[in-house]
Amino acid sequence: MISCPDCYSKMERKLLDKRVPAYVCSSCEGTWISSSEYADWLENQAGKITIEPKLSEETPLPAVAKRKPLICPDCGRILKRYKIWPDVEFYIDRCGGCNGVWFDRDEWAVLTENDLTRQLYRFFTDEWQNQLKNEEMVSRLRTMYSERFGKSDYEKLRETKAWLENNSNRDQLLAYLMDKDPYKS
Repeated sequence: MISCPDCYSKMERKLLDKRVPAYVCSSCEGTWISSSEYADWLENQAGKITIEPKLSEETPLPAVAKRKPLICPDCGRILKRYKIWPDVEFYIDRCGGCNGVWFDRDEWAVLTENDLTRQLYRFFTDEWQNQLKNEEMVSRLRTMYSERFGKSDYEKLRETKAWLENNSNRDQLLAYLMDKDPYKS
């Protein structure tokens, strides 16, 4: 048996959703899945993965606790946290050595509910993490502009910007707008 990386209790061997081999902590209810067992399970799953990982509006999220770094129960390396959705405090921990994955209580259930258990590998890619950072930056900038200009003016500004971007007379229209008195000769 292996020890829980969070509370150091002994973990029990179980099948998640009656299909995914894992170790589950009876104390903190965290779950450890080795990369090889996950890969074997994933290989046996039917159907093509086409879903884009999006969070359902109704999904209750697990509580996120601040905690110490976790140590991989398989190889002893420190687990790295990976964010799953933009602007949501939801992380999954993964070992950079053996690629095993740690789920805090209810995290696997949230991924199952959103049909994302077959897409774990996506969350650990630089592409996914960079996309999240970009989406969060855009969200912060939209909030800032909305507060600065007012919601109504910001929406009008966005509509105008979109209209200008697709207009063949864009440069002349911008020159007209920037001129203090476009009717002066």
